[in-house]
Amino acid sequence: MHSLIEYELLMADIDQRCREILDRFENQINCVRGCKGNCCRIHLSISAVEAFRLSVALGAYPRHRRTKIRASAARASTADPCPLLDRGACSMYADRLLLCRTHGLPMRHHYRGNPSVGCCQKNFRRQPSIPDDACIDLDRLNARLADINRRILSEYRGSPPLRQRYLIGEALLLGFDSPGRCDRHRVHS
Repeated sequence: MHSLIEYELLMADIDQRCREILDRFENQINCVRGCKGNCCRIHLSISAVEAFRLSVALGAYPRHRRTKIRASAARASTADPCPLLDRGACSMYADRLLLCRTHGLPMRHHYRGNPSVGCCQKNFRRQPSIPDDACIDLDRLNARLADINRRILSEYRGSPPLRQRYLIGEALLLGFDSPGRCDRHRVHS
């Protein structure tokens, strides 16, 4: 289970970094619940560790919410919005993915070898440039996530084997939150 613990630590690090940026640039960030340009309009593909973690987290929700979320996931296609989107908000907000936690905030990365910074077009409108220390290092974040993902794929001893990628809807239907299924799906340290 080391990989899941590392993923939780990565989420805590990202949450802290996001809070720092939001606190410092509160008047420059315009992200709000139900935004018409909502980033959740896309049914994303996620890594195995994120899929596993999301499925496990679903188990902590009340049965009626799990049923509703799974029904939405079962209906979702790749052309649909995220199956967690419910009336303009995430139905599993506290357990949202790393991409969802950082979306809209300034991200620094390298594209074709060149440094680049991007954020939601609604943010930082009154600032001609975004300071480097206001950015999340996407290259570093992705490297850490890829490393954790490699580990869960090698630690996992269940059947069927974990795949590299899942749609969010597929992750919600994995059933790792069910005690009977968890016994069959093990992650070894």
